[in-house]
Amino acid sequence: FFDNGEPCIEVECGENKALLYINKLCQGSKGPSIRYRGEWLTPNEFQFVSGRETAKDWKRSIRHKGKSLKTLMSKGILQVHPPICDCPGCRISSPVVRLLLIIFLFKGV
Repeated sequence: FFDNGEPCIEVECGENKALLYINKLCQGSKGPSIRYRGEWLTPNEFQFVSGRETAKDWKRSIRHKGKSLKTLMSKGILQVHPPICDCPGCRISSPVVRLLLIIFLFKGV
């Protein structure tokens, strides 16, 4: 379904339920793509607050209608962008962009 025009799906991890915004999933575990109790969380953070902090793979821990995100990804239903992606979502949380921003802020380039 859509929330404010953005495609999203309901997900659960443990007892917690949240919304996964598909277009924000581009950075996988690095970018905040899950809306839980009004806060944006990365998949790893959602896994942590759901009591699954020792789990090693968020793709297996987080589920949609009983199916793991790993299963949905393997079927091509959900996709994470490659590490070298240059889309706006990936650029925002890119370490290179953050480094350039820090240099800009401190050197006034």
